[in-house]
Amino acid sequence: MVLGEVLKNLFRKPFTRDYPRVKPELPDKFRGPVEWNKDTCIFCGICARNCPAFAIKMDRDKKTLTVDHYKCITCGLCEENCPTKPKSIYLTKKLHESKVGK
Repeated sequence: MVLGEVLKNLFRKPFTRDYPRVKPELPDKFRGPVEWNKDTCIFCGICARNCPAFAIKMDRDKKTLTVDHYKCITCGLCEENCPTKPKSIYLTKKLHESKVGK
């Protein structure tokens, strides 16, 4: 019985993807990790105040913004409420890249 399963699946197309080398097709409404552009930011703090997961921390004195990607729920409220044009904080169309083991 086991040998029959092995022979049956030996020449089938694999179900898994060769992910790091072959990137998957992402849907149109895909929401990836948040990125921030310091050059266009006016440091108003609206993005941090509207974040429901409290994932954004802004330091106006040091002119820095940090996003905790483990807390971020990629809801898009930070991008939606950003008053700058172009948006200083925005959701990307990239997959989250793991930093583990690198």
